[in-house]
Amino acid sequence: MFVSRKRYRPQQWDTIANWSVYPLGCGERWFGFDAVRDLEGLPPEILLLPLARHTWG
Repeated sequence: MFVSRKRYRPQQWDTIANWSVYPLGCGERWFGFDAVRDLEGLPPEILLLPLARHTWG
């Protein structure tokens, strides 16, 4: 399927030099979501909200 093959292009990820990895399942509950957490180096108003199965692939 064309959409599945072209969803993420290498050019979208080539320029990112510093990745931060956060394990799944840790964090606080927030409005029915299981694991919302603060992001290192960002203000507390910005949270990570894992959305499993949000996109294909």
